[in-house]
Amino acid sequence: FARPGTICEYNANSIKVALRADNLLALHTAEKAAIAAGLPCARVTEQDGTVTALGIGPARKSECKQITRSFRLLP
Repeated sequence: FARPGTICEYNANSIKVALRADNLLALHTAEKAAIAAGLPCARVTEQDGTVTALGIGPARKSECKQITRSFRLLP
């Protein structure tokens, strides 16, 4: 996880993809898989504690595909 207050380098030229998880369990499963694969990831949580997103990467498409293949693209 990125620690609160940590500034991370952001590459504006890299590809970003927004995917939809069916439920919170799917998001938590993806988070665990990303950590197990050694990929950087960060859970996005609202002030009230609601988990709204999971950021994974930077990583190659091939590294993320196994983790994100069950998710759908957001419209």
